[in-house]
Amino acid sequence: MNLPNVVLAASDAVSERLLPTLRRAGFAVTHIAPDEARPEKIRELSPRVLLLECASDEAPPLEPFWEDRAMDAHVPILLLRPEGVAPIPQPELDEPVEEIGLMADPGEVAARTRGLIREGLIRVFRKSFHDLSQPLTIARALSRKAVKLSSPTQSVDATLQELDRQVERIFRIAEELQRRRGE
Repeated sequence: MNLPNVVLAASDAVSERLLPTLRRAGFAVTHIAPDEARPEKIRELSPRVLLLECASDEAPPLEPFWEDRAMDAHVPILLLRPEGVAPIPQPELDEPVEEIGLMADPGEVAARTRGLIREGLIRVFRKSFHDLSQPLTIARALSRKAVKLSSPTQSVDATLQELDRQVERIFRIAEELQRRRGE
């Protein structure tokens, strides 16, 4: 079984409190010190989610974690912040970042981590559907045109008609996925 990899960049005290719950929740957890959470280290570890402890009430600069990567490949970040601090401004472009109190219930931290993984999957799905939509539309138009231009040979005509049916089927599946995405 392949467990989702998360990196917990936190002090030993926070780590001791969260590690057992995260592991019971089904995550493979790599613990590092907060000052080790540099973009190159996080890329090397390639986690599904980065849980990052913020020792002060200032949020760390997050943009370096996402530079030079496609948006659907951005590492989601759950900031563990001191209680009572002002919320961070939401990053531009709907980046996958959330925050939670440093002393939050470990079960809530695990649930929010799972939610960020789910959001990442939705992001990949959305990009994949977008990437597929144009080729599917073109394939559908070409198959329709091919059927109209088909030769009098019965086997060629049957092949083109089957191609048209299959492209139409793929197109309908894609449309249904698009509709369900909005639900």
